[in-house]
Amino acid sequence: MDAQIGFRPPTDRRTLLVFLAVLAAAGVAFGALASRTLTLDQRDNLASDLELYAMSAEAGQLPEAGDALRERLMHHAKWLLAVWLLGVTVVGAPVVLFVLFLKGMLIGFSLGVLVQTHGWKGMLFALAAMVPGNLLALPALLLAGASSVAFALHVFRYRLLQPSGSLREPLVVHTSFSLAMLVACAGGAFVEAWAAPKLIVWAAPLIAS
Repeated sequence: MDAQIGFRPPTDRRTLLVFLAVLAAAGVAFGALASRTLTLDQRDNLASDLELYAMSAEAGQLPEAGDALRERLMHHAKWLLAVWLLGVTVVGAPVVLFVLFLKGMLIGFSLGVLVQTHGWKGMLFALAAMVPGNLLALPALLLAGASSVAFALHVFRYRLLQPSGSLREPLVVHTSFSLAMLVACAGGAFVEAWAAPKLIVWAAPLIAS
């Protein structure tokens, strides 16, 4: 047992992790369905923006790798910080569920728009643009979310219902685990900055007009 309240990192809490993964997947499905509610004009405007981006990528006008790395790392860090803070506040733990659902919904919405506007070519472009970085960043966010919810549940049980033990070690475990997930997200940002652009340039002609 870790500390007096038996806090364990989320890797031992498979049920919680599976629940959060299913929640994020539901968000992806909801986002894909939500993309179908766009009007024809909205869809055309998004398609035009995507085609301009693809044309820029095809012309080699993507951001510099160093700038992209900093931008993506800050993006992932903000998500992780929000999840960590929500868990530490305890009362914000339910919002972690919404955050993970929202993350999935944004992915699903983007995927849905690409598929609707460009069919299978849009699917290939989405795989090139979205999958590489999320292979590391999304699981890291799910694990960080599980850590936050687990920490909040322990605080609720052992400090509010049955006051006992110290929160110092559980907080250190939770924070250390979140920092480890930040390292994983840094790996995802590295992939997005250096590897993903090459795939995007390869896929850009599929949707560039």
